[in-house]
Amino acid sequence: MNHSLPKALVVLGMTLISASAQAATTWVGTANYGVETVGPFDSYDFGVGVVLLEAFSGTGGPTNPAEGDVYNGYLQSYVSGHSLELMGVDAPNLKITGSGVGYELTLRADFKETITNVTGSNVDFTIDSGSAEIYLDLSPDYSFGGDTGFADGTAILNGSIIGGSGTVFNKELGVTSIDVMITGYDSGVFDPDTIIAGSSVFTLQLTDGSNQFSGVTSVQGNSVDQGDFLLSADGNLTLAAVPVPAAVWLFGTGLLGLLGMARRRH
Repeated sequence: MNHSLPKALVVLGMTLISASAQAATTWVGTANYGVETVGPFDSYDFGVGVVLLEAFSGTGGPTNPAEGDVYNGYLQSYVSGHSLELMGVDAPNLKITGSGVGYELTLRADFKETITNVTGSNVDFTIDSGSAEIYLDLSPDYSFGGDTGFADGTAILNGSIIGGSGTVFNKELGVTSIDVMITGYDSGVFDPDTIIAGSSVFTLQLTDGSNQFSGVTSVQGNSVDQGDFLLSADGNLTLAAVPVPAAVWLFGTGLLGLLGMARRRH
């Protein structure tokens, strides 16, 4: 059963934005994926995923951002494991290679950001809108090169990105936060069904053409064009709960990392 709640890049930390969410504690529970039940756990660990940043409007461009420029961002990744208080939790049937018999969990997110200030080589921006989901797929099939398999199966956690902000320092190190309201989660999967928030930390690095994303030509159907940035990112998501239902899931998606070794499509 899908548990619906009222509608109410680069990331670090957690900001709770409702009075009831301020009472949040770390969620600890189990997840029944059909193939197996995993837990207790409190966090999802993500494998190295891919992010596409492309200019939407403005004249500055990716290599020379200007105040008022707007960018679209697209993220795809997968769950590589579960943990409880930083210790790994067994999930023997979880597949992390996009193949095999068992199940996979994938992450899909998109967002829009606006440059608010440029001072020398430092760039400030806001996260304006977007969405994020985690999918359960009983037929593992994700493919970065094929740009497929990240949004099939069943969405077991989903939310709307409602804000955030960040800074890139010296075009090398960046930090930002993204706030996501829960629009629903599957109470048939999670027990107890009290999830209301989460916090993530990701590392982010522009690809240099020599890693596993060298053959990626599109993300979520959006082609990697001249001037676009293709980035690799990994991290985790620690879940939080309150004793009563709340309207907000903060996906404090922290993208933090070196932005050296840029690769742009020419």
